[in-house]
Amino acid sequence: MQIDSSVASASTLAADAMLQGRPASGASPVQAAREFEGMLTSMLLKQMRQTISGEGLFPGDSSDTYGGMFDMYLGDFIARNGGLGLAEQIESTLRAQMSAAEAATAYADAAVNAADGAPVVPDAQG
Repeated sequence: MQIDSSVASASTLAADAMLQGRPASGASPVQAAREFEGMLTSMLLKQMRQTISGEGLFPGDSSDTYGGMFDMYLGDFIARNGGLGLAEQIESTLRAQMSAAEAATAYADAAVNAADGAPVVPDAQG
């Protein structure tokens, strides 16, 4: 199965944004995980549908417009209604990575404050 480069770059941008503590386009980890699962499911459905020989689901649609829209809708529907179980795993990974990034930022800030001679105030959470 061939993965579209725009999807790969979009997921990389979303992951980078999450690691920097700012969700892409204001999305929470839950929303980002569900959207990614929907996109992945749509791509899987598209690949499966293309293996069907003959006219397929939408005969006469030579540009595959209807099939593509159907795949996107069905992938989104599946992700919103329980999905494949990927969203929960992705969400927990994103949250762990965000926590690690926040901890690293806090330690870096403390080191800068200590180097400047400012008193280091422990964080209430950590």
